[in-house]
Amino acid sequence: MNIQEASKKAMSKGLLITRRKWQPGGMSIIPTNTSLCCLMIPYKSDDIDGPSIRWNPTLNDLTADDWIIG
Repeated sequence: MNIQEASKKAMSKGLLITRRKWQPGGMSIIPTNTSLCCLMIPYKSDDIDGPSIRWNPTLNDLTADDWIIG
């Protein structure tokens, strides 16, 4: 599905979104309507303490159709 569909479904269910191409070991995104923007949650956070704020998607991310709820 596209990012808009995935975001709407995830928010209605309290879930995260991710891309199939990022699996396994990639990251998930928490879309928000806050000043934090979208939060990136790495699957492996050995060297990262918590989520990163203000994810900056690429054009490929915005136009991809491999978004899933995870």
